[in-house]
Amino acid sequence: MNLITELYTLSWERVLEIVIETFLLFWFIIFALRFLSYRTFSQTSPEYLLLLILLGSGLLGGIASKYPNFWAHVIIGAVIIGSTVIVQKFQILRELIEGKPIILVKNGKINTKAMERVLLKTDDLNKMARGYGVPSHEAFEIIILETNGHLTGVLKPEYR
Repeated sequence: MNLITELYTLSWERVLEIVIETFLLFWFIIFALRFLSYRTFSQTSPEYLLLLILLGSGLLGGIASKYPNFWAHVIIGAVIIGSTVIVQKFQILRELIEGKPIILVKNGKINTKAMERVLLKTDDLNKMARGYGVPSHEAFEIIILETNGHLTGVLKPEYR
């Protein structure tokens, strides 16, 4: 069976099914990744990581399966890329996926709920503090967990 014949034998119902399944898979994985620690991804955004995983696995099926359906895998790739483009265009979706910076320390006080939610310990804050050349997190007015997984902070005036 050649590629042109495959395109004509693919029903619109099947195309719609592929689009919906891929779209749902995209969002399921995005939400699943959001429950993991921000620091898991370091500098790689969850959206970019997901795009790579889905494209790799979705398009590999067209090559590696016993009965490949080229057009089905092209549709999968297009839906994944389209979903990524939509996320980039709409701020609310981008915030949903990337999240917002989280304040972990404010006015020298640790926000324990935020620390538990992002799976960080005081030792992680102290390690970051040593990178700034101060002994502990207590030298900071504010420490923020950025959306890329990095910890940033503002030193108290006496430590500047």
